[in-house]
Amino acid sequence: MPDKKTLREAAAGEMAVVASLLKSTIYVATSLVGMLGGLFWLAQPRIDPWLQLPLTVEQGLADVDARVDQGLSDVNARIEVVQRNVQAVNRRVDDLTPPDMIAEYDTARSRILSDECVRGEWCSGVYFVKRTQFGLPFGTPTGEAIVENEGAVPHIVSEIETNRGGGFIRAGDEDYDRVPFRFRVPPDVRPGVGVFYYRLVYVGPNESRRERSHPLVFEIVDP
Repeated sequence: MPDKKTLREAAAGEMAVVASLLKSTIYVATSLVGMLGGLFWLAQPRIDPWLQLPLTVEQGLADVDARVDQGLSDVNARIEVVQRNVQAVNRRVDDLTPPDMIAEYDTARSRILSDECVRGEWCSGVYFVKRTQFGLPFGTPTGEAIVENEGAVPHIVSEIETNRGGGFIRAGDEDYDRVPFRFRVPPDVRPGVGVFYYRLVYVGPNESRRERSHPLVFEIVDP
């Protein structure tokens, strides 16, 4: 049977072996940790982009949404500008479109028959006129004849005659009515280029309208 000294020496030897093994294990573990740390440090530049990829994709989608929103805002702004321009053009077209007329004149045949008309003397002319469809509900016009001189000063014609007397007529709506007339040139009108026309008033079922006849140009001379 071994004595106490021998047992103690055997135990001490075993403890030394265990300590040596533990030391070796700790050394190996420390080395592995160092190696893994080094490998991670070396691989980090390649790993970081993949770790940041979700953030990069999310930011990219946010940028795309912002650009789409800005593009839509720009398109809407341009559409509003185009709409305003179209409205302005429509208003201009409405301003330039002549209103519905009650009487329509054959401007090629309506004229003053004399090349020159003397102040204070009779002058002859002719109108070719008919009613428009718009003008059918309106009655026979009333009004006055006017002569303007070069200064656009209106002079009321006090004496005028037509082939139907001194009054106004209601033209038909199918063919042009030939309406010859003669008038005395106002004696106080200035010589030069003159214009003859009627200022007419038509009374309809719902409204009254004022129109001018087609203007006829002629030469006014002194007696």
